[in-house]
Amino acid sequence: MEAESKTEVEPTVTPTEDERELARRVLAAPLDERAAGIGGATTVRGYLVALLWTLWDENEGFSPKRPFGDSNWELDLHGSLWAAGLVRGETDDDGDLADVDEDEADRLVRLAIRELGEPT
Repeated sequence: MEAESKTEVEPTVTPTEDERELARRVLAAPLDERAAGIGGATTVRGYLVALLWTLWDENEGFSPKRPFGDSNWELDLHGSLWAAGLVRGETDDDGDLADVDEDEADRLVRLAIRELGEPT
């Protein structure tokens, strides 16, 4: 079986135990200050659940561009994954995240989403 590419995580492919462990680490990662408290969430798991909750509650009024009021909302998770040491990134002179490995961050979020659907 070929290894998954960096950005491809298929929801129907059975994850390896290493992928499941990594996904659990991602889900348990605390939200950084940019994302903390969104939807009452304190972890990546809570953020993803809040996102699904918002989608369900807002139904046709759901804004995929601004689900929590701001655009670039995926950066909430990218920054949190960087702060947790799960993805590479660089800070600017003020110490703010200026660049992050978005492909790897997206892959990790996909692993985490897939793990949410796995039996415990």
